[in-house]
Amino acid sequence: MRETTPVWPRSAASLLVLSAALTAGAEAARAQSGFIQEVTWAPDGRRLSITVITPERPYPSAIHILSADGAVVGRVGASLASARWGAWRPDGSRVAFAGKGGEQWDLYTYDPVTDSLRRITETPEDESAPSWSPDGSRLVFAARIDDRSQLFICAADGSGRRRLTSNARNDWNPMWSPTGEWIAFYAASDTTADHLYLIRPDGTGERQLTTGPVRDVFPTWAPDGTRLLYTHSGEGVEGIHSLGIASTDDAVLVPEGFYGRLSPDGTRLAYLLGDWPSNSIMVARPDGTDPHPLR
Repeated sequence: MRETTPVWPRSAASLLVLSAALTAGAEAARAQSGFIQEVTWAPDGRRLSITVITPERPYPSAIHILSADGAVVGRVGASLASARWGAWRPDGSRVAFAGKGGEQWDLYTYDPVTDSLRRITETPEDESAPSWSPDGSRLVFAARIDDRSQLFICAADGSGRRRLTSNARNDWNPMWSPTGEWIAFYAASDTTADHLYLIRPDGTGERQLTTGPVRDVFPTWAPDGTRLLYTHSGEGVEGIHSLGIASTDDAVLVPEGFYGRLSPDGTRLAYLLGDWPSNSIMVARPDGTDPHPLR
């Protein structure tokens, strides 16, 4: 396991101007601005989704669907006050996300073809960061229980909810592996460090992948399931690393940036670059070379 020196991660902040029709010819082009919290590829590799957070209180957020050249082609959960943490079903038919209609964050699914929305959870806990199983039949997500974030699994329609972790720490941002064998996540045991972990979907086999007074967050899988990409904050910088699951060898892909995501075919790396209040979406080769803005 790797140990490095501490640094706090920078805010995932952004200022983005987007112009395009929000639905197929339904609305005129308009500008959007705010923090980009995350970027995620659609399974077809021709679209991405981003969460944009308005920088004024109460910090509402929206999920936009972009074409590969950066034009807005849709919006997820437009009828809700806020939406974030979009996750595409592996067949591309739906987007799972955390939505807020009032005071509560629940899980929803959205059909981009029919523009239909379905609420799949309604609990006293705030729920966030869903991730699909490879066959699209289940979701793993985080929910706040007793003032701590823990991981849960449910069926795609929200039924059959069961708890995956029961820890004194906070467990965040689970990501199901392409093989279905593992779920990666990061956990905070105190206020000075976040580390990467793996756990099997049945709750067994938990193991810690990184150590030290560092912040290792936002894990995601390489398409072949052999490596994890993650944001590492240490040595005075915040960058995107690649970690081997079997070998635990660690490589720096992007020395400065956060929230890296590989395209489904593994040929492109999208990530976010910049501090509050202005950042951009970058696209590079899978090894981090040849970076350029999405637009």
